Amino acid sequence: MLIPLGIVIALGLYVYGEILGDPERLSHIGMISDLGGGQTRIQQVFAYCSGPRDEQVTFTTNGQNATIANISRSTSAVLRTGEIRTTGEGMELPEQKVAKNDTRGFYVDQVGTFLGVVPSVTFDEKGLVGTLENRLNEPIENAVILVNHRTYRVGTLPAETKRPIRIDEDDLLGEVQFILPETTRKKTPGTPSPKRSISISGEFTSSTIPDRLRNELLRQLVNEPGIRGATRTPVLIGHTSANVIDPVKRRKLEYQGWSVVVWTIPLTTPASGTKVFIPSGFVDVNFKGSIWDFRHNQFVETIRPNKIMVFARPPEPIDRIEDATVTLYIEIRASDYRLVVRGAKLDSKGKVASETDIRSFENPTGKLKLTVSDADRFLDDNGRFVFVLYVQRLHEQERNAKISAGKVTWKFTSVKVDLKGTVR
Repeated sequence: MLIPLGIVIALGLYVYGEILGDPERLSHIGMISDLGGGQTRIQQVFAYCSGPRDEQVTFTTNGQNATIANISRSTSAVLRTGEIRTTGEGMELPEQKVAKNDTRGFYVDQVGTFLGVVPSVTFDEKGLVGTLENRLNEPIENAVILVNHRTYRVGTLPAETKRPIRIDEDDLLGEVQFILPETTRKKTPGTPSPKRSISISGEFTSSTIPDRLRNELLRQLVNEPGIRGATRTPVLIGHTSANVIDPVKRRKLEYQGWSVVVWTIPLTTPASGTKVFIPSGFVDVNFKGSIWDFRHNQFVETIRPNKIMVFARPPEPIDRIEDATVTLYIEIRASDYRLVVRGAKLDSKGKVASETDIRSFENPTGKLKLTVSDADRFLDDNGRFVFVLYVQRLHEQERNAKISAGKVTWKFTSVKVDLKGTVR
């Protein structure tokens, strides 16, 4: 997972360094993330401000498993020019000359063997529960957990402290959406299709005070494939002012800046027989049907009757829950239609063998909540609860083309599921 350097610089690499006035100081923006196996990756962009005198400074890493490079302010790119020296302590850019009241940018990418966050979380009958231990020397502030395209409020993790956490549906901040805008340009035969960039909406900080710089960087980081493609595993996202790398040694400098913390939160399996409640964001939900656009994680608007299959199971590593109650939260816009919710039983080949009517709604518009008790009836061999949502016309429509052209479209906005039951 690489930090997008161009974004960092565009958002204000030199803001800290150039507006802070006369004193010699060092500012940074970056990312701290876990690689697994007890290793942590630190990627930081630094801006060194010389202050009122000409300076000659050596920039260093904290170990051999690292790279270091100058950054050009004019091109917003890493320049691997000039001498890079290997020492017993790490890599260094030796004797950089910086004129008075000037700023020099450089980039450090380093892998260390320390842990920034140590999670221990599972589920009980009220939701997610456990501890998050922040081993950095500064707090991780305004943190959230991103999972299944939703963010949940965590708050601040104090420095070098093991903090208890509990998350239920009331801590949901909102959904994260990846939006592919429509293009108005027509494709010319023999030329590539017009490029369309994905935009993101969502809450990535639990702060009540808007912070444009941090929020924009967080949005861009979440759009990186390494994060966007792995949101079924809970990920802690926050920011810290911790200075993990000390790149200007033997100088007493004032430090300012922050780094995004992106940390995977593996779940621990509750003991067999434990009663659990799994909030909707942590439930592994899949959809099957022509009205589900899996590429962009959204439902498609249509004019025809249709159906969608819903498969919901506990998150890994929980294999299955029984004695279950399933609650469906359906947001839909379907005037002049009927929504029919059915539970399904699959055969050994994964095909629908039978269906059971649960409830129907006429002219469904807005948010609907449906609780299904004794949901084990709809449990398949893979530990999934299976439902089918049918949308049917309320009245038979004439086949006249003019009438047909005036039919009302309908669409699911979202379908969420939470689970309550006993771990087996």
